[in-house]
Amino acid sequence: MAAQPTQAIADSSGRDIAFLQRRLAKLSAILELQEGELRRVAGKLSEDPGIASASPAHAGLDAMDPEVERKREIMSRIFQANVELRRRLDSRASPGR
Repeated sequence: MAAQPTQAIADSSGRDIAFLQRRLAKLSAILELQEGELRRVAGKLSEDPGIASASPAHAGLDAMDPEVERKREIMSRIFQANVELRRRLDSRASPGR
């Protein structure tokens, strides 16, 4: 008869272990999401905020975007081209320069 209580304890322990493993998996997933959010916020805090946009669709680059450096380079080239275009237009408008 001693085998039955031992088996019941083993079954109960097995259920407890399974429950704790599921709970650990759930908490690990929540922690992973929170860490990702913290990385995203930390990335935004370290960026130059620039000028705020009225439209959220034009709020700037996501620091966690894997293409962020390429996009910054493209934006820099566009800016430089714009500066050069303005310089040329200004020199045409006032030939005495």
